[in-house]
Amino acid sequence: MRIDLVLFDMDGVIVDSMPMLEDLGIRTMMETYTVSRNIAAGMYEETVGRPFHEQLDILFPNNSNNIIASHAYEKSHADMAQHFALAEGIVELMNWLYVKHYATGLVTSTTKDIVQIMNQVCDLKFNYLGGYEENSDKAAQILQAKKYFGTSRDSTILFGDSKNDKIFAEKADTLFHLVTHRTLQYEVKHVLEMYG
Repeated sequence: MRIDLVLFDMDGVIVDSMPMLEDLGIRTMMETYTVSRNIAAGMYEETVGRPFHEQLDILFPNNSNNIIASHAYEKSHADMAQHFALAEGIVELMNWLYVKHYATGLVTSTTKDIVQIMNQVCDLKFNYLGGYEENSDKAAQILQAKKYFGTSRDSTILFGDSKNDKIFAEKADTLFHLVTHRTLQYEVKHVLEMYG
């Protein structure tokens, strides 16, 4: 069956932002919760792919510092967003997807305001633009996009870079393929050509 809807995660896939975001998350945990860099790095890696406030709630349940730490992280993330580099070959890939008549979407645990900043800077012309809002995690965004385009499990795929992306795709009954910003341009075409 042919894929009709191609969805992408943002950070680490469309943009090369993960080294900076990982460092920001680790530093935030070290400063707020007085944990070592190694422990913070392991905690971040275990929960990456979720909104940062959810990461903190999982890692530090019922901690009153979570809200303050999350707001500080999101403010720094927004300040950095316009400086993230696009994944190599993404402009050409998006043009190829357009020519081949694929619908495209961006689903992410990054907040909508940051997604809008990135969209203005990058101008990649996604057909569907998601972004985290309360009660709209990545799985909910995938379901919204599928409903909007009238696609099914077998005609929708998410390209993401974390095990949590895979969990969100499964929760939304959607195909998944693991990529990074370095492999995106090669793997997307190859995977889509396999589906015909």
